[in-house]
Amino acid sequence: MTVYHEMLDEVRDGGLVAAITSSGTMDKLSRRTRDMLAERADLVTAMRLPADTFAGAERRSPRDILSSARRAMRRAAEEKDIRRRHRRIHG
Repeated sequence: MTVYHEMLDEVRDGGLVAAITSSGTMDKLSRRTRDMLAERADLVTAMRLPADTFAGAERRSPRDILSSARRAMRRAAEEKDIRRRHRRIHG
């Protein structure tokens, strides 16, 4: 679980979470992190910042600004069930 997931736990349903994170959060080869985020929140904004944005802070890698709205837990559970059924049917 990432810090972003923990932030989502702290807001009520419909609440917004925003963070500056490494580009690795959304670029991971494994879909696990992205799938976990998609189950719990709706993406509102995603922006990739240039690699030199924080050059003065000794950071030379791209950063992402992400903002999400937390889904109602019931809705998230229903959508997870639908995706599970879809995978069973369509492989």
